[in-house]
Amino acid sequence: MLGVMSRQSPLSGPAARPRRRAATSQATQGAPAPRGLVSALFVSSTAWGALAFAAASGLGCSHAAPRAAQAAPAPAPSPLPSLAEPPRSAPVVATAEMTEPAPAPPRLGWVMPVDHGVRADRAGGGQFLAPRTHGRHNGVDLLAPLGTPVLAACDGVARAGTLGGYGKYVALVCELPPEWGGAHLSLFYSHLSAQEVGAERVRVALGQPLGAVGKTGNAAGPSVMPHLHLELIVHPSAEEARRETHSGRDQSNNPAADALLSQLDERCLRPLGLTSRQPLRRERRLDPYLVLGCLGATKPAYQRPSGELAGASFPWQDYYRARGGDPEPVLFRAESSAPVHTAAWLQRESRELRAGTP
Repeated sequence: MLGVMSRQSPLSGPAARPRRRAATSQATQGAPAPRGLVSALFVSSTAWGALAFAAASGLGCSHAAPRAAQAAPAPAPSPLPSLAEPPRSAPVVATAEMTEPAPAPPRLGWVMPVDHGVRADRAGGGQFLAPRTHGRHNGVDLLAPLGTPVLAACDGVARAGTLGGYGKYVALVCELPPEWGGAHLSLFYSHLSAQEVGAERVRVALGQPLGAVGKTGNAAGPSVMPHLHLELIVHPSAEEARRETHSGRDQSNNPAADALLSQLDERCLRPLGLTSRQPLRRERRLDPYLVLGCLGATKPAYQRPSGELAGASFPWQDYYRARGGDPEPVLFRAESSAPVHTAAWLQRESRELRAGTP
């Protein structure tokens, strides 16, 4: 700052020289300046450095001031290093406030390219654990136009089939990384109008089309709007996840579901202040919306449906809340980071699966 004052301050012009001489004369009556201060002043400005040198040499300031005034104008001093940033080579020192970051979420995606919220038509509500004549709704119903593609939520193993009230379905198994417990998710897409995989298990890529939204099974009635019924069940191993039938009569539990829900609560639900109007689990079944969101899925923004679907759904914030209100901005990222896999990759992985490669 002293260097800047010697170049820009109004006191540096010719009119200010008498006052500067007076000030320096008064300074000679006091004690000599400390050598440390002299060194700092020398770095800051050439003119003031001359004054400091005179004081350090035992000369009176009344002699040093005229010499400084008669000297040629000093070049502009180089700017002092910024104190706002440490040098690039300075090591980063850990503090007591620094904590180890949570594991990165696995690569997951949303299950459709559009989002019209939760089905709510004359046949009833489609939220997780909504009342049903047989008990509770085991999944969540995502309203969408007929023929909307349904997408793989992960790199995993998928197969298709037909089952009673579910109609046409595709079952997808996703493996979670060890830092998230290593559990396996069985995702169940049902009421489909078309299936892009067969009854034989094949490897699929994140974002790959698995089928299309339909009205098969018990969604065929005129009071039921087209939608995707999505269930999510947690298993400790890939083999158990592949054997999952998603039968509503089977309401058993397992430790893997307990462990995953505990981790989600610690790393996602509580930090974001996420709450739900309904319970988050039914034994080994967990709420697909919150699980996919907490595990890093990307999702398109909610759009109010129009046409024949108008008024047949509710937005997610009617069922879920975050600390700031709307759960969408904090739970789902705006842009997808899904990897792109080639057809050759899928064919190779499918051959390995048929050959017995886990």
